[in-house]
Amino acid sequence: MAEARWILGIDAPITDAFIDPPAHIARELAQQNAHGDAHFNSLAPSVCAQYYRDYDAGCQPGGTIGNMLAQVAALGGRAAIFGVIGDDTHGLAMAQNLSDRGIHQVLPVQKGRRSPVIYAMRHGLHDTLYRRDDGDGLSMKGEDMVLLAADNKTGPIIAMQMRRYQQVDPSVRDHIQHDRDAYGAQLALGMQAIKKKTRAQNPELFELFCSADIVFGNADEYRTMLQAESDPLPALLATSGSKAAGIFVMTNGGEPTIAVQQGKVIASVTPHPLPDDHVCSIGAGDATMAGVLYGLSQPEPWPLEDCLKLGALCSHNIFRVHGGQPEPKTPGSLAHLAAQARALKAA
Repeated sequence: MAEARWILGIDAPITDAFIDPPAHIARELAQQNAHGDAHFNSLAPSVCAQYYRDYDAGCQPGGTIGNMLAQVAALGGRAAIFGVIGDDTHGLAMAQNLSDRGIHQVLPVQKGRRSPVIYAMRHGLHDTLYRRDDGDGLSMKGEDMVLLAADNKTGPIIAMQMRRYQQVDPSVRDHIQHDRDAYGAQLALGMQAIKKKTRAQNPELFELFCSADIVFGNADEYRTMLQAESDPLPALLATSGSKAAGIFVMTNGGEPTIAVQQGKVIASVTPHPLPDDHVCSIGAGDATMAGVLYGLSQPEPWPLEDCLKLGALCSHNIFRVHGGQPEPKTPGSLAHLAAQARALKAA
């Protein structure tokens, strides 16, 4: 039986560390949030570190790539990550958390370096406040990468944030391009909050946008990338018809999620309504990305509409938990969603 492709996330893994401060500290942070400071930057990371519940319950691999890979592994897919960790508590906890979730790791350890962490405090029913600590700026090198090939011949789907792709060492980009050319690896990029200023000052972003095999983003991100005044769809159709051959997946809140290729909308799926037990919307876009990539990674890749159906199921499921990752956090725990999507596929 043919193997599914690996989905390889490339990022410096960042830990989501949930904290539980005393009530008076929590009230102070909530007041800061009410005044527009959602990142409670006045609280030092060393103070945040005092408020862990414990590492088992209070940490998880975070960021877009961490959330997406946790979803893929929970669906039963072949998830892997390439990055770098420090030899501090966060880095070692990250390695264990990834292993517990069934995510294969290529994580060189840089001794004496601090790993990045996002301290998160749950506030009320729907809000989560953040404090980011970027650690010591760990760097990845192409020579540390390995080829993860299905059936020893088919390269992985390589998933990254668009800005991260630009920031990594050139040797990593060279390795990715080699795997695309030699083994048919595909490059999937997420746009993640592309700003107008960033787009204007960085014309290479548009070239990267056009050269990717798969692109994910919401309507605002597509609007910024394509410099559209209002609805970005006409500009996306024109661009994909003339300058880009990849697949473009666009979410738009409660409006249909669409997939565009070669100047046409080739799939459209309406998201499920928010569940009654909705607690948090963090990670909904990451969950959509996971569902789509899972479908495309199968030995016989699913049609795009069926991939979007699975993405919608994953996104709907993630609204029920804090922190952007499925519960329970174990390999195959969302296999029922993949089976449900297959049933929809057959209908």
